[in-house]
Amino acid sequence: AISSTRSGIEIANSSDVSLSGLTIEDAGNWAIKATDSIVILSGSTFSGNGYGAISVAGGSLELNNSMLTENIGFGVFANESAALTLTENTITNTTYTKDDDIDDGYGVRIEGDAVATLENNTLADNFLSNVSVNDADLTLTGDQISGGYYGIYMFDGELSLQDVSISDGFYHGLRARTPGSITIS
Repeated sequence: AISSTRSGIEIANSSDVSLSGLTIEDAGNWAIKATDSIVILSGSTFSGNGYGAISVAGGSLELNNSMLTENIGFGVFANESAALTLTENTITNTTYTKDDDIDDGYGVRIEGDAVATLENNTLADNFLSNVSVNDADLTLTGDQISGGYYGIYMFDGELSLQDVSISDGFYHGLRARTPGSITIS
């Protein structure tokens, strides 16, 4: 297990980074913070981390067969044209950081021309939104989404959903405001 008052692991300007079997709990910042790197994570557990489980700025991240639960702010956050691939993960119960100004609590948040592909994940009860998109592209295939204020919130970008189940969103299961294409099948 890794514990830290800052981020658990920071990776910058690196390629071919492969990590597995990690447990990072209660880090003061991010469990994993990757900047302009190529990272593969698998079979890991991230919980109770102060900024969230994983931050990806630029580069790419593949996350497989991992558990992200009860993180604060974000399960996974991707921006700066990052390429994000999430497969067979469970992302649940992400909470917000401030009681008086709720602007986070996302299972997965992508923005800034990032591209995310999710397949066969379970996203449940992440406070504000299980998946939130702002100026980025998102493809989901076979994912199970439940609870949260929004199941999926989309603002500007391309959206593709195939065999995705969305249930029990408090406000909307899917809310999309985009001039980009939306494909649901």
